[in-house]
Amino acid sequence: MKGLHNRVFSILMAVFLVMGMMPAFGAVYAEDDASARGDSQSAASITKNGITIPYETLEDARDAADDGDTIVMLEDVAYDNGNFYVSGKTFTLDLNGHSLSSTGGVTLWVATDGNVTVTDSSSEGGGIIANENGDQAIMNDGTLTITGGTVTAGKLGVYNRQARATISGGMIISENGKSVYNGGGGSFNINGGKFSDTVGNGAEFNRSGGKKLCVVSGETYYELADPVWYNPEKDRYYTALGTAISDAGTAKSTLQLLRSVTQRDTSGDSLTEGQDITIDLNGYKFRDSTESATHSMLYVKGILTIDDSRGGGELSADYSQVFDFRGNGNSTLN
Repeated sequence: MKGLHNRVFSILMAVFLVMGMMPAFGAVYAEDDASARGDSQSAASITKNGITIPYETLEDARDAADDGDTIVMLEDVAYDNGNFYVSGKTFTLDLNGHSLSSTGGVTLWVATDGNVTVTDSSSEGGGIIANENGDQAIMNDGTLTITGGTVTAGKLGVYNRQARATISGGMIISENGKSVYNGGGGSFNINGGKFSDTVGNGAEFNRSGGKKLCVVSGETYYELADPVWYNPEKDRYYTALGTAISDAGTAKSTLQLLRSVTQRDTSGDSLTEGQDITIDLNGYKFRDSTESATHSMLYVKGILTIDDSRGGGELSADYSQVFDFRGNGNSTLN
């Protein structure tokens, strides 16, 4: 009987021992599972040697990154009058469908010794770098590469300040300025991506292989997302009327409106002496909403012809005059 009691006691002790160990095993499993999926309290993660390590803040991930690592964002990150500053590091920032935003002057700042590649691995393509203060989304003083994601700001989408930048994908948007701007001495290579802005960067837009492209400098091109004007004589596209007029030179040219648009430009555009340009409204509406009684949509010193090949087109100004004829300027309305 004593042997039986001993055996029963041994069995019970074994059961209690196993039960006592189960919470510990459960805790270990839960921690591993949280690390693998990206804990909700983690802003980003880095995978090293097959092990995914979560970090509480994007700065923690930046500081832990080795050259060549990929930082994967796990949640939206917003700065209140601050920015994500990268110095002395070389890594890829995978937006992973999340947003990086700031209410300050710049959202992502790459220092002179920084090297950042921006991409977006999400299937929906929802990754975005935004500046909510209407200023700059990305300021680059070092090396910047953009292969995916959306970059949007009020003034400058990407400001390459005497640095090295390459864009081969993604969407760069400026709501009231330039989608990309290359500072003096900077190297800006654009091999792909789409761009949308209101001023056309003061450059010319060409078509090649069915795409609407912009000449940034030399023979560097990028696709224009939403052109406004088309010059069939030169087979070029533009976002700004002033750029289209300037590029036409003294050759007799037609500028065709491609969609209805409202502009707000206190400087006005000028058709200079010696120019002979036909504006084809092409059935669309071109409206100037500048709030100035002394402003003119177009100052005309050359020969201007207004045509409407499809009918229904309209030129209008809310607060000012449409044309201001100066010198020998004259117009014909068809």
